[in-house]
Amino acid sequence: MHLRLFSVGGRGKQLLAFDKETRGSYVVAIEDAAAQSGYYTFETEKGEASLEFEDLLARIEGFAQHAMDRLRVLQPPPVGGALTLTHGDRDWIAGYVALQHLRVPAQRERAQGMWNLLGTFQADMALRDPRKFLKREMATGRTREEAERARQKALAQLQAGKMKVTSDPIVGLHMIQQNVGPISDLVMNMSWLVLKQFEPPFFLISDNPVQLWPPENQPPFLGIGFATPGVQVSLPIDPMTLLICVNEPLPEKVARVPRAEVVLELNRKLWRGASRFIYGASQDSLDATRAILNEGDETYRRPTVEVVQPESHRDWLPYIERARARPEGRRKRRPPARRPS
Repeated sequence: MHLRLFSVGGRGKQLLAFDKETRGSYVVAIEDAAAQSGYYTFETEKGEASLEFEDLLARIEGFAQHAMDRLRVLQPPPVGGALTLTHGDRDWIAGYVALQHLRVPAQRERAQGMWNLLGTFQADMALRDPRKFLKREMATGRTREEAERARQKALAQLQAGKMKVTSDPIVGLHMIQQNVGPISDLVMNMSWLVLKQFEPPFFLISDNPVQLWPPENQPPFLGIGFATPGVQVSLPIDPMTLLICVNEPLPEKVARVPRAEVVLELNRKLWRGASRFIYGASQDSLDATRAILNEGDETYRRPTVEVVQPESHRDWLPYIERARARPEGRRKRRPPARRPS
């Protein structure tokens, strides 16, 4: 739905897309740009594929879109200048920012990588404890010798990198569900600035649309998050509107971008943070931004974590449980990976 605002000619049909991997741009149908088969599908306890989570996200987007429409029509001086949003609109938009941050492949990949790493650590520790491992395996009917051979083989494969411990894809959906509330609260209480641009170059959007930028002079090793003092969070709303939320007390307003260079610099940052695709309503805006890119801004970083389906190695790791969606009325389950103590 959001990508339609960046369509060619505003007709809601096609986008101009730039692909970091191929270093080329082309026209793409919005349905093809947004589609990723099975991205929000999970398996129920009956073994059936469910699109319930995807339907829920669509409903949330629908409610948020009305608030976004009211934000889009805000005008800078001399006509306007005041950020006149209701508390309800602000709440929906903050939730939408959180959702757009958490749902994209870049963020789900990071979460998947973290859970996989924790699972690998846990598997290594379990396999190094012969007493507990043998006791558990012998309880399933294996002999002591069979259990010990399985333990040594698994440990050797794990250490050699021939065997991977993976978390269930449902972990990514749990991550969205658990974090959208806290992030939304943080964004809600930030200082908001709406930037407007009425002539080319216009704002672009990417497959990682919510960008976080640290305050000036912050050491890179500290990292950033939504709670970082002074962090700037940006989301392109449409080609002429950009929302910036800053985690420090500042006057809230609607302002016109003073110079074209400001738009290009904001687009450059978004380009750098994109996983693979950058989208725009015109080739001119893509070309103007690409002309000012620094070294590394256009680098395509191949995904390092794959969301995988169940594999045979889970048969000998019974302590790694698959997270499954619960039927209506069942007690909520925790994600499968364990938190460090």
